Amino acid sequence: MLMDTTFDFKTVKDRVKETIKNNIICLEFKPGFHLTLKQLGSAFPCDSEAIELALLELVDEGLLYTDSEMNYYISYIDLKAIKDFVDFRFLLERQLSVEIISAVKDEDFVQLKEINNTMQMHVKNDNNTEAIRFDKKFHQYLYEIIGRNNWFEMLNRNSAQFDRFISMLMILNDDHQIKENHSDIIEAISERNPEKIFANLTSHIVKALANSDCFKNRFPNFFSNKASMQKSN
Repeated sequence: MLMDTTFDFKTVKDRVKETIKNNIICLEFKPGFHLTLKQLGSAFPCDSEAIELALLELVDEGLLYTDSEMNYYISYIDLKAIKDFVDFRFLLERQLSVEIISAVKDEDFVQLKEINNTMQMHVKNDNNTEAIRFDKKFHQYLYEIIGRNNWFEMLNRNSAQFDRFISMLMILNDDHQIKENHSDIIEAISERNPEKIFANLTSHIVKALANSDCFKNRFPNFFSNKASMQKSN
């Protein structure tokens, strides 16, 4: 069953894509699940072209894969893709930790605290979709502060695999870790301490990677050997 979103999107294709994407990231759809155009056509009464475009974009992002007959399936988690993403993110956030010290203004702290409080509310209510959205909004604002919006967009386009790890952290009742990290990030920025900023920016990422074995035990169907069979035609 598709868990639809209520956000405003520029196009129908965007709505279809983000709804499917959120279901995958929040683990509502398990890897190997077959998404049919008939099923999606019932959920989204729109032009089939919009649905197919959404599916193709999700293939490009690694959340779907296809077989030789162009049937669409939910992808398995790719640990190598996650490691590559994390290495890239660390590089950017190392630089962000330095640049934000001179760029941040008083009003930015107000905005960051407001976003963080909203995210914590959604974590407390077990609304993983909204919690992840506000987590992204928090980090996006950090990049806006230093005028590097394009850096965030690059990260966001490649984060979908890792976002499933964050959902696993939340499901395993580790929400305290996520809430505390964001408060600590704000505190470190106010202290103008780049090493502390970087450490707090990356601490829940490190924790997620360290728990990969636990995730594989708790969610074995998400790490199937069939992952090696994924391909796009």
